[in-house]
Amino acid sequence: MKFVSVRDLRIKPGSVWELLREGEDLVLTSNGKPFALMIETDEGHLEKHLLELRRTRARMAVSRIRERARARGLDRLSPREIDSIIETARENLPD
Repeated sequence: MKFVSVRDLRIKPGSVWELLREGEDLVLTSNGKPFALMIETDEGHLEKHLLELRRTRARMAVSRIRERARARGLDRLSPREIDSIIETARENLPD
């Protein structure tokens, strides 16, 4: 994995594309901070790559939710406590 600045992409796009053609995964940076990933793909694999990326994002989101729940002690709630929270939420729904 290589890091490429936005400036390098703008000034030397050919060298960036060459890295991608060589199979390098690139991290695009702005002001030294990563903000995007670039990977090689083609028409035949684009949908598959996007699907896997979306799946990975979903797994990461679930992991973050679980971490926050553990930090708040919510992973130790009993089934009765969970049911009570759900019932209260349902009672407070607008009509």
